[in-house]
Parts: sequence; C-alpha cells; structure tokens
Amino acid sequence: MYACCNCGAQDGEELQVQRGFRILTAEREVPFDIRSVLCRQCGLVFTDPQPDPALLASFYSAQERDAFVAEDGDDRIPGEGSRRDQAAWIEATLGSLSGLRVLEVGCYEGFLLKLLRDRGAVVHGIEPQASAAALARERWAVPAWAGRFEDAELEDEGFDLIVLSHVLEHLSDPRAGIARCYELLAPGGALFIEVPNVLRPRFDSAVDFFTFDHLFNFCPGTLASLLQSFGLQPMAVADDFPFPAFRMVARKGGQEGRAVAGDPQLVDRVRGVLQGYFQKRCAFLTRLRARVDAELPGWRSEELRIAIYGAGYHTECLLDATDLRKAELVALVDGNPAKQGSRVLGLPVVAPEGLAALRPDVIVISSYDFQDEMLANLRRLGLGQVPTLTFYEATVAFSNVAAHSA
Repeated sequence: MYACCNCGAQDGEELQVQRGFRILTAEREVPFDIRSVLCRQCGLVFTDPQPDPALLASFYSAQERDAFVAEDGDDRIPGEGSRRDQAAWIEATLGSLSGLRVLEVGCYEGFLLKLLRDRGAVVHGIEPQASAAALARERWAVPAWAGRFEDAELEDEGFDLIVLSHVLEHLSDPRAGIARCYELLAPGGALFIEVPNVLRPRFDSAVDFFTFDHLFNFCPGTLASLLQSFGLQPMAVADDFPFPAFRMVARKGGQEGRAVAGDPQLVDRVRGVLQGYFQKRCAFLTRLRARVDAELPGWRSEELRIAIYGAGYHTECLLDATDLRKAELVALVDGNPAKQGSRVLGLPVVAPEGLAALRPDVIVISSYDFQDEMLANLRRLGLGQVPTLTFYEATVAFSNVAAHSA
C-alpha cells in the first residue's frame, strides 16, 4: 500500500478494481488491473499500485493526442472553448496579465499560452510530446521546450504564474510537481490548476472516470490541502462546469506550509459520491452492452462489414466493455494523420476520406467528445446514408464546452 501523497497516511480503502483492462501500447495490448483507493484520512483517491513508468510512456506514445491543429477560430483546436474560458477566468481572477511571466507545464500545442500572450503575458511552455511542442512554436510562435518538467532547466522564482491544466492527475508524484512549481514561482506568484473533479464523476461514457493514466483524483478539498502544505494559499476556485472538472488558483505568500489534517466529513462525502457513481456506471455499461448486443446477431448473420470511426482511447474502452470485437471489423477511421496508415488494435487506420472505398455496411461512431462532428463529417463525405451506431444522446465534454466566464 502506497502512502498517500497528500497526507502521508497508509490507510487506503479499495473502492474499485477494473480487472484486466487492456492498455494499448505501440506494440501490443497489455492487461492491467486499475485499482482505485481512497485515503481514509484526507479523501484523496489514487491508483495503487501505479503502472510501470515504461508502460505509461508507451501508452502515451500510442495515444498521440490530436496532432493537427487548425487555424485560430476553427473548432478543431483541441479544447478551444475550454481554453478560451480558462484564459478569461485567469484574467478575471488575477487582474491584468500585462508583463506577467507565465509558464505552462504540459502546454500541448500552445493555444492557451497564445491566448494569455494576447492579454499581455510573456509566455513559455513545456510539453513532453515533441510534435505538439513543435506545433506551439510553428503555429503560434510560442516558445515551447520539448521534454519532461523535471528535466527542464528553469530559473527559480522566475515566473509570476504557472499553469497546470489537466496535468497534475497524470504525475506519478504530485507532491514533487507542486514542490517544483513552488520553487519556480516568484514571491506572490500564482499557480493555476485544473483537474478532473472526483466529486462530480461522469458515468455515461465508454471511458471510465478512473482511467489508466489518471493516477490521482482530486476534489477542491484535497487539492487545497496539498497546496497549503507547501505554503500556497488558495484564492479562488470554480467547479460549476458542464464537464467534471474544477480549477483553482493559489498564491505563493509568506506563510509556511502546514501539515495536512484529516477530514472525516470529506472522506465520507467522497466515498458516498463514488458509491453512487459505481452504481450508475454499472447500469450505464449494461445499457451500452445491450446497444451492441441488439445489433450484433444481425451483423454477423448478414456478414456485414463494420468500420469504427475513432482510433483512440474511447475505442479501446468500447471494445473492452462490449462484444463489438465479434463483429466483422474492417478498419478504424481517424482524422489524425499520425495514426493513418498504421494498425491499431490489429486493424488498419484510414482517413475519413478513404472510408468510402472500404464500402462499410455500418459505421460505429466511437467518441464522446466528437460524436456530432463525426456524423456531420460523414454527411460531408457523402456517407450520410450508411447506417451508423451511436451511443450518446447528448455530450458536453472538455473538448467542446462553450465559454464559462464570457
């Protein structure tokens, strides 16, 4: 049992085990038991044991987040609405950004930094994915260093604002990450963090809220106590989003850090929320399987050729949760050029423009974030008459949310 990275207690309660979940890497699928544990002292939820770092690195390499970024204003910019909202919220919280030295850790293609620079900030980025860092430099002229945060050579007390947007939950040691941020912040500097909210887990997606790559699951209370243990004082928090996340800004002040105290009420609240989540999740997966099971016998008896639109993590989870593998799958379709021409899950990946040549009998739409966009794209390609199978009546996700602060 790991010691809790927040309070140090070795008092974990197993909440859920996803047994034999298959992790897609560049070479093969690797089974892994995702074991989610609640700290009975402070309420932090974390994966115990953690995946091997080499397996995580292989997983991230195989995932290849969208490697194409459209021009400013195009809806293909990853998370555009949310990033515009983040920039507006940061400015509303901190005041004028003119002249502020800003560092974003995990900046991807640099769009948020571009928005902060438009507001007068002097920006720098760190991004572990080299292709994304190159896009930041080429597309937005954002100085982005390609590599790991812990390897970057940065000046202590050199930044007025550090941004961690959906990064902290991926770190194998969040305490080390926050400690490094504290060192890099100038006196009075601010730390912005946005992470998934364990008190508002989304259950109605093929992708479980407790994913392989989210090693820690915070709520405002556990994140605040972690920051306060370093002397970072929370000054603003927002959690009223249509997607399950929250954001917080904390200020580096003159106060010393303080030990994390136990919070039985918060622990009980987290436990209760997640017990309800697991029940809703089980019912949703039953409905998801039923949707595939209703179609599968007919597909197989008529020997229909099935294409899956989406070659990412959602498809891995969908194939894990249902019997869709038993259909005659002919290809995966994906708009990401980095995946096209490769094989994922043993299937060739083709561009949407190449789908018509395969003459599929049915197209399965495998995405929560982009289901509606995929359907529109099929119509644009003249494939609107091909039967499709979708799974969601309405989606509100991080990638397509409208502005919150505007």
